[in-house]
Amino acid sequence: MACPTLIGREAERYALIQQALRPPAVILVEGEAGIGKTRLLADALHSPELSGTTKLTAQCQYLREPLAFAPVVDALRSLGDALPTNLSPVAGALRPLLPELATLLPPALEPLGEPGAERHRLFRAVGETLRAIGPAVLVLEDLHWVDSGTCDLLRFLTSRMPDDLTLVLTYRREAAHPGRTFATSVRLPPHVASAELSLAPLNQADVRRMAAEILATSDVSTDFAAHLHEHTMGIPFAVEELLRLMRGQLGLVRSDRRRARLTIEGLGVPAALRNALLEQLVHVPYDVRLIVSAAAVLRVPASEALIGSVAGLASGRATNALSRALAGALLHEHEFGRYGFRHALAQHAAYDSVPRLERRRLHHRAAAVLEQLPGPRPYVQLAHHCQQAGRHQAWARYAETAADRAIAVGDDASATRLLQQALSSTDLAATTRVRLAVKLGRAAVTGLDHAETVVILRRILAEEKLPLGVRGELRYRLGLLLRNQTGAGLEGLREIAAAVPELRRRPKLAARALASLAVPTYLTGGHVTDHLAWAEQATATAARLGDPLLTINALGSRAVTLMHIGDREAMTAVRGLPSSPGGPDERRDLARAFNNLAHAAASTGRLSEADAFLDRSVRLLADTESAYVAGLTDSTRLLLDWERGRWQGLEQQALRMSAILADVPELEAEAVLVLGLLSLAQGRLDDAEQRLRASAEACLPQGSVPALPAAKGSLARLLLSRGDAQGAWAQVAPVLDAVREKGIWVWAAAVAPCAVAALVRTGRAAQAQALVGEFTQGIQGRQAPAATASLHSCRGVLAEHDSAYQQAAAHYRSAEAVCRAMGAPYHATRALERSARCLLADGGSGSGDVHLAEALSAYQALGAGWDAARCHSALRKYGLVAPHRRGRKGYGPQLSPREQEVARLAAGGRTNREIAEALFLSPRTVEEHMAHALRKLGVRSREVLSSDHPALALGVPVPTR
Repeated sequence: MACPTLIGREAERYALIQQALRPPAVILVEGEAGIGKTRLLADALHSPELSGTTKLTAQCQYLREPLAFAPVVDALRSLGDALPTNLSPVAGALRPLLPELATLLPPALEPLGEPGAERHRLFRAVGETLRAIGPAVLVLEDLHWVDSGTCDLLRFLTSRMPDDLTLVLTYRREAAHPGRTFATSVRLPPHVASAELSLAPLNQADVRRMAAEILATSDVSTDFAAHLHEHTMGIPFAVEELLRLMRGQLGLVRSDRRRARLTIEGLGVPAALRNALLEQLVHVPYDVRLIVSAAAVLRVPASEALIGSVAGLASGRATNALSRALAGALLHEHEFGRYGFRHALAQHAAYDSVPRLERRRLHHRAAAVLEQLPGPRPYVQLAHHCQQAGRHQAWARYAETAADRAIAVGDDASATRLLQQALSSTDLAATTRVRLAVKLGRAAVTGLDHAETVVILRRILAEEKLPLGVRGELRYRLGLLLRNQTGAGLEGLREIAAAVPELRRRPKLAARALASLAVPTYLTGGHVTDHLAWAEQATATAARLGDPLLTINALGSRAVTLMHIGDREAMTAVRGLPSSPGGPDERRDLARAFNNLAHAAASTGRLSEADAFLDRSVRLLADTESAYVAGLTDSTRLLLDWERGRWQGLEQQALRMSAILADVPELEAEAVLVLGLLSLAQGRLDDAEQRLRASAEACLPQGSVPALPAAKGSLARLLLSRGDAQGAWAQVAPVLDAVREKGIWVWAAAVAPCAVAALVRTGRAAQAQALVGEFTQGIQGRQAPAATASLHSCRGVLAEHDSAYQQAAAHYRSAEAVCRAMGAPYHATRALERSARCLLADGGSGSGDVHLAEALSAYQALGAGWDAARCHSALRKYGLVAPHRRGRKGYGPQLSPREQEVARLAAGGRTNREIAEALFLSPRTVEEHMAHALRKLGVRSREVLSSDHPALALGVPVPTR
């Protein structure tokens, strides 16, 4: 008995329609069971405003098969003959999943031979098909039951949203499995709009309106409505279900309100749906209760034959009972002749109503019936039913098979979950337990649910009866998970190191663990000599065993290690890597090795080699279609593009990658670092500080390289520009201590010049001299251009402090030459600027004015507005350019970008003098901007400015002069 009118959702309906008219967009609709999410969507999708839009809808199921992506496939299947004819060839990957539409799809594609590649291609096929449809709304309901494969597909789709697509997702927050619900964790690219609609229970007035609409009467008293609201908690579906039970009792509402209230109480309704269902079950025949109980035990919509068999009814009795259940709305018909409950809450209510012994008997029968079905067995369901029936050995067997199938289709998260559940049984044989534990360890390291997976592996490792080699493998894989995906790198290294002696009888795994330890990607985690020793042990084992995959892993790790420390043998090690790897696994690992080489080369200033390594990685990746390694290469590309001065569109790319890589904290930190560096160069100082601090924080406590030194060095540079030398030293000193303990001085390149400047400005010139000497000795004999250029700059800072301007200029010009040879234009220009300033400070000797003008032009070409403004300020100081005339573009009542920046800094507590130093303006100019900003904002003093004022929103760049 549905309400003919949508009640109490007018605002949500309007918001949903308006957002759907402005794709690309993702709309989240959240609310508890029965709150009216489906009804809201149905009403909005049938609105005249969306009449020209294709609608695709599907629903996630509670208990699913290992085969993922079913909800999206169901939605595409609903297109039928409306499927576009101009599909991309990659859409042929959908043929196995959409046999009904095979004649409309492009030809089938050749198998790639690797589950990850097949999975990635399928994701692309879905995206291309949705893009070809044109304006469309894709609705996926009950996302709290989403399978992990569909969750991955949605992450892929939202990162590359078709321009005309609106994605609508409904979910129940209270039902979400921790870490699984896409809706609560999705991060979208900046160009994709988003909205979240949270549906609350109806108020008393709306419940009264609903009752009047459903019962077709206006004689619903406020007293009755209040009682109805109290006992249904304002849940629309519960109101509907309760009023359904009152069919034929309309007179009670009209004439005897007290009697009507007693009737509601007699139905036992505060949680209306549960109690209404129980009330219905009391009045149906035994066969109907059996059918409902069987459907409740099966959980998912099932055929008439399956429900009848589980109920233990002959065909005729089952048909009659099912008909009665459908007529009473206890069950509902789903598509393809399957029957189940209208809502999961109804299924739970029915399931809970079944006595425990009867429930166990029905689960036993369900498992027996499913075991006899022809065709592929539903192993997930079999595992569940055997578990509930107490058949523990069969439960473990089916769970293991289901996990194997899940792994085969790339659904490691499902495999982890199945194996975790199976391992919770105390009745498993020791050999079975060990076998399942090993499979869990292998599946878990690639799972998406980091917190859950860590708990799983820790719990298994706590079992004292695990064989030593198995314990070592699980500890190694736990360490990889902690290091690569969760951001707990230091803890991960400890676990991997502890695994090595446990793997002494499994040399391949031991060598892989050593190879992982060998790569020095953190400021912590062992001295450089430890990393070199681990690399040598790994390569020696690989050479002895002759395993191609292990050889790539070990040789690649050694080459990356040598590249990180600037060793002269690094390129020799690179040339020792295979030139033509064999299978997909070898290509994937080699692609990752070359990406790591590019990352290491970029951090040491070997930018040409880094570009070549990254290109090689991308070419190998094209053959393997590994989405994970693709994320690594994208992150490395961001760093390289920053260093190379390829800044066009870089901010948008970094924003996109920070969203895509949000599940991998260290990679996200690199994207945020690039955003911070760009903000600093462009003069968005608050943005820069916020992003640089966020990046640095994400790199702790392990000290990820190069992100942490780069973030800390840039923060120190910003603080030095504000005159806070002590604060700058506080940023870089811990990095220097870590470098000193690590023994890899080339990693000090990003912090050393600012450290020296901070020391001399705080009266510690002798300490600065000692630091430069230590840095000199530390990088001696290393091939690390970034460190060499940094050392020249350090010497320039010392000479400049001693007023030896000609000597300082020469040091800065040496730094410039190294940076230009590296192919790092921004760093080269900064060195050129420092050289020019020294020449001008020396009385204008040399060509300081020419060099400063060159630096200004270079900054402007790059888009480095902050640096360009600093050059302008210096040129004005020496009388080399005339001040700009007034009469720039007027902004009327709006804040100009400069006024906005001044007001933002003032709201953050800066004085006019501090603002002037940060923006390279005169204090008088700052006073004028401040006065204009206060007037436009309608406030009388800077003390009442708030940084969260809409007019002071971050992100507006300061224009260059």
